[in-house]
Amino acid sequence: KLLHKAYVAYRVRTTKLMPNAKSTLAALKKSGISLNVITNTREDSNRIIAKQLKIYKYFTHFLMSHEEGTIKSELKIFHLLLEKLNKNRKNNILPSECLMVGNNLNEDTAAKQLGMRTAILTVKVDVNKNIQSFEPDYYIDDLSEIIAIVKNSIRHNLVQASLSDSELKIFRKKTAALRKLVHSRVGEPKLPTREERAKIADNYLRKI
Repeated sequence: KLLHKAYVAYRVRTTKLMPNAKSTLAALKKSGISLNVITNTREDSNRIIAKQLKIYKYFTHFLMSHEEGTIKSELKIFHLLLEKLNKNRKNNILPSECLMVGNNLNEDTAAKQLGMRTAILTVKVDVNKNIQSFEPDYYIDDLSEIIAIVKNSIRHNLVQASLSDSELKIFRKKTAALRKLVHSRVGEPKLPTREERAKIADNYLRKI
């Protein structure tokens, strides 16, 4: 117990927020976006740290693997979050309406199997070669980029809702081609910067 307390105290002292973390959380929360945490842990340190850093208040649900009996690379924990989000709701939140943000190409991109979109932070990217990975929908350099992703996703859904079946088919084909083009430029050891990704997208959009 003493070692555990010492470890938690050490993490609380040494863990710092990433740039724009609090402002991004605040902006998304103000916009009515439900913010939630899924984290692989063996103890309560992440919840304690979130409270110490004054960001715990932004989250609706805070799922920790040691409490849920499943880890983030497994689909069960994502299903559990969806169940919690949809409890007492008339219109369920769909996996396609969710964005999983993280830094682990294996654990976090597992959410794609459910149909969730995924965004990976390039500044702290982590890979576990023993777990299957999936190509994320977005690579981001800064947490503030999430705001634009969410806004564009909402706009994307609104556009789709207004199209006919034939128009929707063409729209989806073009957006899928754009994602494929951007991802084809992503590779080890160097990932494209935000400006480079924007340039790829702009050049492609001029051609279609």
